[in-house]
Amino acid sequence: MNLSDPSLDFDELFPMIFNISSNLLSITRVADNCILRVNPAWLNAFGYQASEVVGKTSQELNLWVDQAQRQCLKNVIETDGEHDQFEALFQGKDGRRRHCLVTARAFDNKGVECYLFSSEDITADKQAEKTVLASRAILADAIESINEGFVLYDASHRLIVCNSKFREFYGYSKSETAPGVSAIELGRLDVQRGAVLLPPEASGEEYSLRRENLGAGLSKFMVVQLRDGRHLLLSDRQTDSGGIVSIQTDISELKHAEKELSRLRDEAVAANHAKSEFLAHMSHELRTPLNSILGFTQVMREQLFGP
Repeated sequence: MNLSDPSLDFDELFPMIFNISSNLLSITRVADNCILRVNPAWLNAFGYQASEVVGKTSQELNLWVDQAQRQCLKNVIETDGEHDQFEALFQGKDGRRRHCLVTARAFDNKGVECYLFSSEDITADKQAEKTVLASRAILADAIESINEGFVLYDASHRLIVCNSKFREFYGYSKSETAPGVSAIELGRLDVQRGAVLLPPEASGEEYSLRRENLGAGLSKFMVVQLRDGRHLLLSDRQTDSGGIVSIQTDISELKHAEKELSRLRDEAVAANHAKSEFLAHMSHELRTPLNSILGFTQVMREQLFGP
């Protein structure tokens, strides 16, 4: 359709566009703020009949939840004659509230100054945003409450979120674990500070780059000792999106139990060895007199000394 075609009758075209628009449209008179016209989408959103709205003001209908928002928009339009994407909260006839992005234009209607308001209902978007924020808060609380250190990196191995246990293990500050920090940088910081005592077979660079070749769905494990003597089991796993989930578990008690078990095993081996030596010695000590007794018995049995 060529809108510049002189054969088009805009007196007929405007009402048609006005009525079929999905945006909430309204026209008010500047002089007294009376509503002159609203479209079906507006009526449907706020639950009114046209006869209940036309000739009334938004204040009489109690449309604006926050009158300060209304005054702010009014001031801008009076100064500039227009405004785009003004976020406001309205309520309908039944009291239900709707978040809208309002675009306003001042225009002259046959000598009468008017405002045209076009509002986009973003209530569903706001509710979805609220739900996402609530879910994030629950997830953040869950991550914070676990006893293990937790950190999540994106596909570029840059930090997304971590808990305070993770920071406490390595002595990081909040600024050092801000979103966007590289996992490699944190690893090198651990080595530089001596926050971790690596096993002899592991180099500092190997520790820092340990996640670089991690395949999808695979896990990599590593045990490190912290400067304070605690032992951590590091479990790194790549997500389907290419990110990395890393869990740091304190296994100090297991290491202590393992060491104690090793000590007890060594003591048992030593005790068993001592018992074997004792029995061998006693066997020798007993064998010597027994041989003499057996020999003398043999002599008596054969009556070598006479009857």
